[in-house]
Amino acid sequence: MMAIKNHYFSQSPLAVAGYRMMSFGKAVLFSAAVVVFCSTTVIAGTSDSKTGTGIQPSPVANGVYDLLTDEQLEGPSVDPLQADIEATEGTKLWHDYSISETDTIDQIFLSEGLSQNDLRTLLNTAAGIEFLTDLSQTKELRYQLDSSSRLTALDVVLKSNERLRFERDRSNGNAEFTIGVIEESVSSEMKRISGDIQNSFYKSAKAVGLSVSTIQQFANIFQWQIDFNRDLHNGDRFEILLKESSSDDKQIIAARLYQKHKTLSAIRYTDGQYFTEEGKQLGRAFERNPLGDGYKVSSSFNLTRKHPVTGKVQPHKGTDWAVPIGTKVKASADGVVSKAVQNHEAAGNYIEVRHGRRYITRYLHLDSLNVKAGDKVAKGQMIGFSGNTGLSTGPHLHYELYVNGRPVDAMKARLPDGKTLQGTELSQFKDKTSSIVAVLNSYGSPILLARQK
Repeated sequence: MMAIKNHYFSQSPLAVAGYRMMSFGKAVLFSAAVVVFCSTTVIAGTSDSKTGTGIQPSPVANGVYDLLTDEQLEGPSVDPLQADIEATEGTKLWHDYSISETDTIDQIFLSEGLSQNDLRTLLNTAAGIEFLTDLSQTKELRYQLDSSSRLTALDVVLKSNERLRFERDRSNGNAEFTIGVIEESVSSEMKRISGDIQNSFYKSAKAVGLSVSTIQQFANIFQWQIDFNRDLHNGDRFEILLKESSSDDKQIIAARLYQKHKTLSAIRYTDGQYFTEEGKQLGRAFERNPLGDGYKVSSSFNLTRKHPVTGKVQPHKGTDWAVPIGTKVKASADGVVSKAVQNHEAAGNYIEVRHGRRYITRYLHLDSLNVKAGDKVAKGQMIGFSGNTGLSTGPHLHYELYVNGRPVDAMKARLPDGKTLQGTELSQFKDKTSSIVAVLNSYGSPILLARQK
């Protein structure tokens, strides 16, 4: 269980900050006032300084744009494993975000597709608390959303392993956040858990005592290497090394997935990313532009855009390029085609590609398709030709990126780079992870051992 402490931390960042706390039942709240945000500044995007509306028409080149609205095109596909978990557990789950050196809180909200209104409320609630505006002492953010993608809770996990929690204040109509401090005890000991897959990875993992949070971690780690809904078989085996913690969301230090013809390995490094034992990052690299260089954006991502025809506020959830019909369109990253639709009333011919569990890309108004649903595609592979189908005023490509089911600006979002460690960095990685690899190897491959009997 997580312990909530109602006193100053003597040698912690929170103690240095010197925040006064008040205890309300089981929660520890800061006496932070919430003020109404009246500035015309918009945290992400542009603002109309004359009207204060925060609405600007997207730039349009040569009068070419799409006319589709939210009501005319269904949302992106839902990850089957995630749907299975949520249907079984009956609650919305936590999402993790590892902090990099260049991250800012507004950039994170932009990359994760989180509400700018929620961010403004958070910043007002946390006035004077630097752990949101200065992330140098923060190693991870964890957040929870309701069914309408509204932020219900946010954990700021510090490098000291203390945790600052922002949670919707239900006593105030959910309009504000309360702030509490949660301290968890973290042991240096590791716990090994393994199990065989029978029919369902989710049910098999639950059967050996893994929490939903840990199951999601495992699936996210290997999301680029395997499709958890199609590529697992009875008899496959999973193995996990967990860092012991008093909280339910124990951290995976290393993991392996044993299959008949291959073994997948992952080790968590100091930056919170997972690498193979050879130092290759498990994430796959993305290309921001599915057309390649040399093409100019004709209409940008803008969730407060005025529709170019109706004049009403209508989000533009993608990026447009005005290009000739027949221009080659390429997959932004490795993935599986989840939809290949022809003659949609609004989107015309379009393709949807799922990249792991977190990312989905969509390519609209195509002239023709070169793939079908279920096809595996590689980054840079030609998947279709641009066109002028559906609700469109001229030849162009409309491109969308979704993170955890929410639209984000593909031109600005933080995306996996798929880096490979080299030289001194690789040597340091192997030195720091050698003891973990030794623990994994001490058990041996269960499939190999079975063959030797």
